Amino acid sequence: MKKLIVLVLLAVGAFFFAQPYMPKKQDKENNKTVALTFLKVVGKVSVSSNGKTQDAIQGLALDSNFTVKTENKSYAILGFGKDFSSKIKIGSNGHFNLTRFNLNQNDVEPRLDFNLKSGELLMKIFNPSKKEILKVYTNLISMGIRGTTFLVKSDQDRSLLVVQEGAVAFENESNKSGLAESNTAYLVSSSGTIQKVPVSNYNINWDLEGESDNLITQNISAFGERLENAAIEMKNQVIKINSEVDSVKAEIAELNKEFLAIDNDLKCVKPGAGECYFSSKPLKEEVYGRGKSEDERNRFKEKLEKYSEELKQEKTKLEQSKDAQTQNLVFLETKYKKTLAGIEKMNSNEEILSNSEKRIAAYKEIVDIIDDENLRLDFEDL
Repeated sequence: MKKLIVLVLLAVGAFFFAQPYMPKKQDKENNKTVALTFLKVVGKVSVSSNGKTQDAIQGLALDSNFTVKTENKSYAILGFGKDFSSKIKIGSNGHFNLTRFNLNQNDVEPRLDFNLKSGELLMKIFNPSKKEILKVYTNLISMGIRGTTFLVKSDQDRSLLVVQEGAVAFENESNKSGLAESNTAYLVSSSGTIQKVPVSNYNINWDLEGESDNLITQNISAFGERLENAAIEMKNQVIKINSEVDSVKAEIAELNKEFLAIDNDLKCVKPGAGECYFSSKPLKEEVYGRGKSEDERNRFKEKLEKYSEELKQEKTKLEQSKDAQTQNLVFLETKYKKTLAGIEKMNSNEEILSNSEKRIAAYKEIVDIIDDENLRLDFEDL
């Protein structure tokens, strides 16, 4: 009988411990803090603690020392605070540790520490007190959060911080600090540089309600427009460089005319030359007549030779500039034609347009051709 009672107790205990923590209704009614809880899970999301791993499910609550990982095309939305007014979204291929969660049912201001290993976190933190309640760390920067809406994305070589609303104070490994305010973005590299970058460089889905389950479908049209805009920008660069090359060619042509004028003027200063008019710029106002002295002829000759040497140096610089611009033009024209061909091929193929994976593969080919860092970062968000 005792053995039976023990077995029953063990079975009941195992049942309750296996269930996720579900915030009690009175937590909200009494305006008490509720735990960091999964509000939505899409795809494959896992939670690990003390060497044990389980699939994340809606309603599962976390405290300190938990690790959350998302796989490809997966994401999760978590919430805490009264009515889950603060929300956190971890995107696909993400990995973060919750290293501190000071859950006090008598305190409406929990303290959280997140360590983002890879991927991205999108956060909307509601905090009327404006005290710092949240710390977020990547391998490159630490951030102090009071109340704001922001995104942080991290890999081994760089961390991106974009603030939609509010402000985020941050500091890198070299103790260089900054303040990212509303509608600003900063890129921090492993070399220690902190660069302010345009927010418009990044397509960010600020949805924290989980209304768009398929993130790829949501972003794909906007990214296609970015590729087409990049092609237009390249075309404009080709036109601009073409114009610059034509301008340099025109300058070189004018110099060649001046060299002819110098040659003509040098004939005028030879002994026994008849009356002639100078046509090069330094001597244009002079008239050379018969009977000029040898000293005067030499003076004119030295002036012409010095002028000729100056023009040669100027022509050399122009030729070098023309060659460099022409080389750049050939490279850019080739890249533009390949980009345009890639876009036209994709847009004319219904099989590619109707299949997200094939369309992303087509995008990657075009991104590799364009070879722009900001565009590549944007592509990675897909």
